[in-house]
Amino acid sequence: MEQKTIYIATRHAIFNQGSILQALATQVFFKKLGFDSKIIDYVPSEERFPKIILTELKNNEKWNSNIVKRIIFVNIKFFTKLISFYKFNIYRKKYLILSKKIKSVENLKLLDNETTIMCSGSDQVWGPIINGKLCSFYFLNFSNHKKISFSSSFGRKVELPNEYLDYLRDFEFISLRDGQFVNYLDDLGLKNVFYVLDPTMMIDENYWYKFASKKIDEKHYLLYYRLHHNDTLEQEAVKFAKEHKLKLIRISNSIDHVFLSGKTFSNIDPAMFLSLIKNADCVLSDSFHCTVFSILFRKKFITICPGETSPRITDLLNRYNLNSRYAINIGDFCLNSIFDDIDYVRVFSKVHEDRELFSEKLMFLLKNI
Repeated sequence: MEQKTIYIATRHAIFNQGSILQALATQVFFKKLGFDSKIIDYVPSEERFPKIILTELKNNEKWNSNIVKRIIFVNIKFFTKLISFYKFNIYRKKYLILSKKIKSVENLKLLDNETTIMCSGSDQVWGPIINGKLCSFYFLNFSNHKKISFSSSFGRKVELPNEYLDYLRDFEFISLRDGQFVNYLDDLGLKNVFYVLDPTMMIDENYWYKFASKKIDEKHYLLYYRLHHNDTLEQEAVKFAKEHKLKLIRISNSIDHVFLSGKTFSNIDPAMFLSLIKNADCVLSDSFHCTVFSILFRKKFITICPGETSPRITDLLNRYNLNSRYAINIGDFCLNSIFDDIDYVRVFSKVHEDRELFSEKLMFLLKNI
């Protein structure tokens, strides 16, 4: 039987380590199942450098209010994004198996001559992208081949227009990492919709232990990683580290964060990202993937849920009875609970059970396409 190749439409070009790691995990997982795969190297124009700066400015009322603020914003963001673009482009080429560069939507149709299965996912592919709109690319509207989704995510509450629902009706099966949206799509009449773990949890945790191989000179530190602005969380992190005589290590892709308390690691390699989590005494974040790897590395952690994108985090933590590890409002929460014991024997018993169950189901479905 001819070897099937899976082409993956995912958000692999966002400037954070989680986007690369979920894309890498997706490829590792498909290889484990016996399939070759490639990430479709296409990025919506609004998210390409340098246009991404203007896209962000357009949606930022604070900085888009007058010409002086706009000039300041563009100049600051240009150098920040330039560094991120350069470094993350290196990381993507190093870790991911990419298709040829696709520069336009029209050229996506050329891939139909090369593949047998198109896959959407993982990450927040079915929610609004940076311009606040849905992107039809992630719904695979360009292809006439067999279509699947692997651990796709809406990220937040969304009402899909009929046009996009029609795209999804064309899929052989839909697997979601957002548990609450399984019922949403079921109720809309879509078939073969089911929950699955994020790709980073679908491969053995020993893979990540080997991947996190960077030497960390820092000892006894609180790792702090935030994706959303939160002054209260910032103050509590600094206060907590000081009270417990822990060094504050932060991960950030923003240049201005080097002036904040603690030591900042900026635009780091995904292997360094994981190494910092693995070697931390404890982890404080508002990041989904930082939460995932805190679990996989059996760390003591607290996650502050980031507003409308919280469901993917609460779904995950509730599934493994870790609901005490997240807070909706940091102001009503005592960070000292970060030191509470976690029964990781119980957690991983369930993780391994889920991983095996979902792997068998996906293998069966893929073999019958």
